[in-house]
Amino acid sequence: MIGKGKRLIQKTMAIPYENAYKRELHRQEHIYDMYVEIQEEDMRRVYEAKPETGKAVICRLPEMMKYAKGASCDSEILIFHHPNGILNNLTDKVIVEFFEKNPDVLLAYADEDVCLASEEEHIRLQEKNAPIARRCCPFLKPKPAFETFVSFNYIQNIWAVRKNVYDKITSDMGVKKQKKKKGDKSSADAAVLSDLNWEELCYDFLLRAWEELGEEKIARIPKILFHKFEEKPETVCNGSDFSYDVIKNASFARRNVFARMCHKDGYSYPVYGLEGCGEKKISILIPSKDNPEVLKTCIQSVKEKSTYKKYEIIVVDNGSNDENKARIGEFCEKNNVEYLYSPMEFNFAAMNNLAAKKAMGEYLLLLNDDMEVVTENWLEILLGQAVQPGVGAVGAKLLYPGSNKIQHVGITNAVDGPVHKLLGLDDEKVYHYGRNRLVYNTMGVTGACLMIKRSLYKELGGLNEELKVAYNDVDLCFNLLEKGYRNVVRNDVVLYHHESLSRGADSHSKEKMQRLKAERDKLYALHPQFYRMDPYEGGSVSGGADFGIAMADHYTKKKNKKEYARVTEKDYSSYPTGVAVVFDRIEKEKHLLSAGESFYVLEGFAVVADVDNCRYTYEMILRGNGKTYVLPMRKMLRSNLEDGFPGASNLRLAGFSVKIEKDELPSGEYEVGVFATDHCSRRRLFQPTGEVLTIKN
Repeated sequence: MIGKGKRLIQKTMAIPYENAYKRELHRQEHIYDMYVEIQEEDMRRVYEAKPETGKAVICRLPEMMKYAKGASCDSEILIFHHPNGILNNLTDKVIVEFFEKNPDVLLAYADEDVCLASEEEHIRLQEKNAPIARRCCPFLKPKPAFETFVSFNYIQNIWAVRKNVYDKITSDMGVKKQKKKKGDKSSADAAVLSDLNWEELCYDFLLRAWEELGEEKIARIPKILFHKFEEKPETVCNGSDFSYDVIKNASFARRNVFARMCHKDGYSYPVYGLEGCGEKKISILIPSKDNPEVLKTCIQSVKEKSTYKKYEIIVVDNGSNDENKARIGEFCEKNNVEYLYSPMEFNFAAMNNLAAKKAMGEYLLLLNDDMEVVTENWLEILLGQAVQPGVGAVGAKLLYPGSNKIQHVGITNAVDGPVHKLLGLDDEKVYHYGRNRLVYNTMGVTGACLMIKRSLYKELGGLNEELKVAYNDVDLCFNLLEKGYRNVVRNDVVLYHHESLSRGADSHSKEKMQRLKAERDKLYALHPQFYRMDPYEGGSVSGGADFGIAMADHYTKKKNKKEYARVTEKDYSSYPTGVAVVFDRIEKEKHLLSAGESFYVLEGFAVVADVDNCRYTYEMILRGNGKTYVLPMRKMLRSNLEDGFPGASNLRLAGFSVKIEKDELPSGEYEVGVFATDHCSRRRLFQPTGEVLTIKN
């Protein structure tokens, strides 16, 4: 009876800890719910108390032409939205204020999401002033990105325009209409308005507005103002199918651009011709060392597959052994390839810069020696894109050899630095508005296959040779963005990438990981404005390459002074061990969003075997400089630990994160331990980890 009573008491005592655990688990597993809650509460607090200023007219998109041809309208701002959805209650206030604060902006668009319920259900909820139910699929839109917009209408379902611009564009749309035979859509300018459905009409209007205004007069409003009704969560690329070709072709004609719309897998995308600019010579630069067979495969694929023939190949070798040097030299001589032999430590940037100085082409193509060409007209497509005004670097889709596994479809910023989008996912599936199908603007493209105008490469000083191995290509792309150029990934160009054959994967050694981190910190020191943000992903830190919103920022400033490290006299060595602790990272981090101040971060997981872990709290114990310090360990979401600890429960929040800010602890070496407290019994455990944290202030 005593045993049963004790268990009952412990079970009762555990209830508040179980509830707290469930709340935190829900918060970390439903990041978007938290994002919505925070954003909409901020909006209500800011806008509901503000007095009315300007006025806007709200109109459903199927009726967007109702104000054309001189129709009366006493508002300077017109707001258009998709008919199958609802606007945020504060949409008009938010948009009017945005235009008032940004007088140079003539057209603006907002973010949106999906509601998995009927319109009737949402109306009932609104009448009760209740939150909108079942929100999902947030579309945090990119900044104005022309290549992406030509691919599909990402402005989509909620946008606004100044009335004078609306009048001008609709007038142009009407003036040029001509009679034609029914069903003939050879030109959008030759079509009467009735030949276009309202979605096509919207896209036609927005393309014309983009041509008229330019990117600098268009802006994104970073707030979710529209909620579209859908029965199941899906992202549709409105404007990416064949029916929109006529509108895009008309846009090319108005801009005197040589392009044709091509079709693949149900998607339509532009391929730019070289008419009017002549064939440009391409210099293909390939760094290589001691990889004669790999290099041979690469060069043979270029020569055998490429339909564009106006190119030269320059191989730069940083020190192959005598046997390989002879083999590479003989192969290059037979295949009309220039061979530069220059022994040096591996420095990808320096090797490409050396080859670029020898290049005779108007355009450079940086190409790894472990690449293999798949798409025959790859050079024409890359070059056609690279010659377009305002384009900086152009890249391709890279797959792992002989598979549909994605290695690269552009580069984005994640919590831990630049990453390849959709890395390791199956290319048979279409992701996030055709991310692996359409032509997209991105922050960067990999130097494994990167085309750029030679004069522009020279203007930027080439690749940064201080970034010897990693991120030199990202740095180049960031430099291009800062100069106002657009980087583009062409998903219709495919190459196989036999990754890291030249130098081995960075994750294979602690030394390489430390070098990688140092070069990442150097990258962000050069470009602090891009630290943990991506303007082509709505500015959101993705937390990975799969575009999820990351709200849980465990590097945020501490708000509670009790969370700071405190000194204790407790002797932890007297407690028994029994905590499984694994560290993912113990390192110095550079928090560039906080004036460049450094901090230390410790992350991993901690588990007490064979028990309910929601009853436990953990503290990090640091012993050094003759003192013992205690720091709280924030619980973080960590999946797939159940298999390793079958007797334990509630392990989803077994991850932890500890941040030590500058000057929080004195410089020195600290032994790291973990102290676990069971709040439903007297059990206390202390686990020395064997790890040492070195702090240098």
